Amino acid sequence: MDEGRKMGKPVTLIVAGLLTMLLIFYLQDPTWYRSWEVGASFFSEEKKEEQEERPPSGVEVPFQKEKGKVYFRLSDLEEKLGMDTKYDEKEGTISLHQGSTTLHLLRGTTVLSRNRVYLPVESPPIIRKGDVWIPLAALKEGLGRSVRIHRGTAYVAEADLPAAAVRSAPKEYRSLDAEGMREYLSFLQSPVQGATVSTQDSHLPGAPREYRNGVHEGLDYYSWTSGISIDSKTPVTAAAEGVVVRADNDYEEMSEKERNRLLEKTADNNGQTPEYILDKMRGRSVWIQHEKGVLTRYVHLSAVSDDIEVGTRVRQGDVLGYIGNSGTRSGVKHNEMGLHLHFDLLIYKDWFWKRYTPQERRGILEQVLND
Repeated sequence: MDEGRKMGKPVTLIVAGLLTMLLIFYLQDPTWYRSWEVGASFFSEEKKEEQEERPPSGVEVPFQKEKGKVYFRLSDLEEKLGMDTKYDEKEGTISLHQGSTTLHLLRGTTVLSRNRVYLPVESPPIIRKGDVWIPLAALKEGLGRSVRIHRGTAYVAEADLPAAAVRSAPKEYRSLDAEGMREYLSFLQSPVQGATVSTQDSHLPGAPREYRNGVHEGLDYYSWTSGISIDSKTPVTAAAEGVVVRADNDYEEMSEKERNRLLEKTADNNGQTPEYILDKMRGRSVWIQHEKGVLTRYVHLSAVSDDIEVGTRVRQGDVLGYIGNSGTRSGVKHNEMGLHLHFDLLIYKDWFWKRYTPQERRGILEQVLND
């Protein structure tokens, strides 16, 4: 018994000595705990990769890319997301309806309206081989649906828009008399400095346009009827503060043959100019969304100012571009005949002038736009 105790003491001392030596060694060489960190980080990275493997939440929707932009087929949005959709081939108009939100797009143009108010987007819908392709912006900006691309698959989440964004367009403006409409539009000013409303009735809204089986939708500013001399250097300015929702910076003029071909199609549309053809006839354009649902369009421009882009917030009087004749029969011939500004005024996508007589239309425009 005593011998065992005597032998245990040296063993204890030896073990203690070895532990001390090991401790001194590892304190001088810290690579041992670095190895432990590497092992721990391996398990951490492995867990992170497992999380990344998991697909995002949302509905899987097929997509394709065009010039680096994501597009969805209209029929897939209807099938996968349960949206009500419609493509009017004759008019070239596209609509998507989700809950209390309705979107409208127009083939070949970068315009998108949500509940009759236009939003700034940069990608147009595409029509190819009978299929309609909708840009990602329609889902994100238009419907408030987040979209994540994961391993070649698009996952579309539920809509998340503020109540103000999905509010239906008010209808009070439709019951205004001529004086009430003058007051409604009183925040606007002339888009051509020093010019007055044309003295010629055919330049006003509602005048017939027999060459395309339609009516004139806006107000024309020509040199000989608007009180000033107008040429291709005459600036066009914003009628009020607002956001640019269309700017045809890269506009290319159509050929005379193409324009004539489009005009021939109007005869097959119940005597009305299809919307997408009418848009082509407007030539180079800038559109601005203002308060109270008011949209102004500046049409037939010869050029757009370099600092004017989709999404730009402009102030009243900012130069948007210059008067031209793009989209017209003279424009496609590349001459400078018929230079003028065509100026449109809409309220929640409705023409402001529809309820008024020609005399009332003139009175409203003169009181609002003449200096």
